[in-house]
Amino acid sequence: MARKLTVGVVLRHPDGGSPVFLPAGSELPGWAAGMVGEHALETAPAPAPRANPDPVPARAAAQPPPKAGPGSGRTRWAEYADAHSVQVLVDDTRDDIIAAVAAAGVPTE
Repeated sequence: MARKLTVGVVLRHPDGGSPVFLPAGSELPGWAAGMVGEHALETAPAPAPRANPDPVPARAAAQPPPKAGPGSGRTRWAEYADAHSVQVLVDDTRDDIIAAVAAAGVPTE
């Protein structure tokens, strides 16, 4: 089943690199799979909340990743941002993510 976009995006087409605008509500073409983050795609309806929802893991919520050395890469910072509901775009670098986390008032140290 094709997934629909919740926001408009501009992507470079892999055949020639020309920019292509895909409006909100349109289906994501196959060539664009992996170029758009989950935050920009429709999701299935959320299940009904449980009486005791699982808490966010304490480590993910309390400790930001290091800014240098092991564990300081883009993936860890994107996970940390996601745990704090900070939007991360596909093209964001690690430094972009750290800046967005800081701008949202989430600790980065």
